[in-house]
Amino acid sequence: MNTEGGSLLDVANRAEKRQLIDSIEQLRELKDIRNHIVHEYIDEDLKEIFEEILKATQTLFDMIQRIFNYSQKII
Repeated sequence: MNTEGGSLLDVANRAEKRQLIDSIEQLRELKDIRNHIVHEYIDEDLKEIFEEILKATQTLFDMIQRIFNYSQKII
């Protein structure tokens, strides 16, 4: 089993190279949404966050499918 290490950026670069993700920027956008959710306060507009989540959901599902397909090839 190959366990390539490295930084998170190294892992993201390999994922992009293997076409598991469209781009590193796409991962950054998902991370930003996650951070927005985690650091959200009750008095802020939750509708805005919900809309961001809905837009990102299909992207995330696509990534999951690509990763699943890739894992089936290497097992």
